[in-house]
Amino acid sequence: AMVCTGHVTPLHQMPIKPMSDAANSLRWTGHSIAGCILAGGQSRRLGGGDKALLDLGGRPILTHVIERLAPQVSQLALNANGDASRFAAFGLPVVADCVEGLPGPLAGILAGLRWAQSNAPGATHVLTVSGDAPFVPLDLAARLRAAVSGQPDRIAIAETQGQPHPVMGLWPVALADDLERELKAGARSVLTLCKQRGAVQVAFPLANFAGREVDAFFNANTPLELAEARLIVQRLTLPSPVIGVAGWKNSGKTTLVSRLVKDLSERGHRISTVKFSHHEGDLEGGDVQRLRDTARHAASGARQVVFAGPARWAIVEGEGAPGEWNETASDREGVLAAIMHALEPADLILVEGFKQARIPKIEVRRSAQKETRGLADADPYIFATASDHEVDAHGRWAVGLDDVGAIAGELERLVGLRKF
Repeated sequence: AMVCTGHVTPLHQMPIKPMSDAANSLRWTGHSIAGCILAGGQSRRLGGGDKALLDLGGRPILTHVIERLAPQVSQLALNANGDASRFAAFGLPVVADCVEGLPGPLAGILAGLRWAQSNAPGATHVLTVSGDAPFVPLDLAARLRAAVSGQPDRIAIAETQGQPHPVMGLWPVALADDLERELKAGARSVLTLCKQRGAVQVAFPLANFAGREVDAFFNANTPLELAEARLIVQRLTLPSPVIGVAGWKNSGKTTLVSRLVKDLSERGHRISTVKFSHHEGDLEGGDVQRLRDTARHAASGARQVVFAGPARWAIVEGEGAPGEWNETASDREGVLAAIMHALEPADLILVEGFKQARIPKIEVRRSAQKETRGLADADPYIFATASDHEVDAHGRWAVGLDDVGAIAGELERLVGLRKF
């Protein structure tokens, strides 16, 4: 999976609002809350590396977590092992586990408590969150604190719809010695420890992001879940969700897009499409085939269809010729953004081609195509491979090219489309 590197805004430059009176109230009499982001996960199902550094809406997941957590605490640290310099751009102190053997998040919680003892002497509690939870509630600290008001030795953890999230918790700093003894004795489960110590579980409602209900403690452990997170963030910046269908020449992209448009339209959804070409194209002469491709989109039920080259694009009227050309900069990401804002709002926009787009994508592969290399080898935005033969999907969802109903159903789930 893609690690988002470069141009990471340091914490002191991030657009974080000053602490409000409500946030300052977290420092209830004699108590103060420090924060620790646990970023020690190995993310094996996402290809390894630091999950917190994966790209989400053009920024690392960790940036989203920091922006939501920092206003809730007096001081903030990051728990991670290995070379701390990879997190230098965020401007946070990085604390490693103080128990050997990478024993998991329980060791990260202990590291946060020990850090607070040495560096946040006024803190009686540490609020911990996972480094891959970009939608953490803005009132997490306040609600957990309220649940243990008058019980300073109790642990408070979050839950949604009856599901506990023990890593998302408020921990008494005074617990550090006991926790270290239990870790050295072999304790590994955060939830088991919370049950043994009578932790208070605090129910949180689903969060609303641009009209979509989301578990506020959502985290991405698979390519499908990462695609879902990216689609959630899209709703905050684009008028419509966007998913790509990419593949080499003659892989069957147009056929799959057309069949998906038909299936999803019959389910009651408003679907528009974009056809990208490597050529500028005036749809004359040799470009007629590309016009036929957009016509297939329209004939399948697409509300609007766009034909786009690297630097200009036009909305194609039904199955006919393109309308007025729009000239844009040579940046193809800019072309795509301009198209998204020009189209009428849709339940989903499918983009055919444009392999380099930083949008969730399905790779199409067909045994008859000339090029045999898989795009998923190098594209971190591909979450599924649709093929007519057995392929190495590199841990992504592998689905049959003709299983259009299954693909359409998964797109409904990922995008959060209401069923009719």
